[in-house]
Amino acid sequence: STEGVNRLCSASVTLCAQGQFDIARDQLLMVLEWNGNYPEAIYHLGLCYWNLSDRQAAITYFNRMVAEYPGHQLTVEAQKLLAQAGQ
Repeated sequence: STEGVNRLCSASVTLCAQGQFDIARDQLLMVLEWNGNYPEAIYHLGLCYWNLSDRQAAITYFNRMVAEYPGHQLTVEAQKLLAQAGQ
């Protein structure tokens, strides 16, 4: 259900904030399997990969934010990290 996906995404964002990036990544991948158009999940998945030192995967998700959600507030954050990565 949409509510279940929203809850899982919210829980994943909390895990990300707590530094539990591997668990958050796995949950966010599930969120995107159920709903591929979920900008919060896309951004935080990039952030998880960034913190797990998988910069290429992070860049892929951050670029997706820029391409698909140019007006989103998290896209600004994605762009900052892309700039740090020299993209």
